[in-house]
Amino acid sequence: MKNFQVQAVLSKIETKVDGSIKMVYITSLEMSDKDTAVLMSFRNKEGYLLFADTGFQDDILEDLPKIEHTQKKSKSQRLRAVLYRIWERSDQTETFDNYYSRIMEKIINKFKMKLEG
Repeated sequence: MKNFQVQAVLSKIETKVDGSIKMVYITSLEMSDKDTAVLMSFRNKEGYLLFADTGFQDDILEDLPKIEHTQKKSKSQRLRAVLYRIWERSDQTETFDNYYSRIMEKIINKFKMKLEG
């Protein structure tokens, strides 16, 4: 199944240090086991979110502008995002900014040693 529609409430929005935005949705109604399984199949997958305060007809996607995939992250943005995900899954004993600075110093020092040696 490519698309999934469920009635939900956007209950929380927060900005993340890497510039992304975290959105938390809560379903308005109890979902069937089948719909829950479909929704769970999307877990940890990248996709596109389309939100409206009314339901969608099946042909709604035909009327939407096509999303261009030309806006790519720079290599440094990609590295920062990966480091953020690693930090997010850790015990988070330090802020992300401190973690990022510490890891980047390690990477920089490793390459400086290659220059010296």
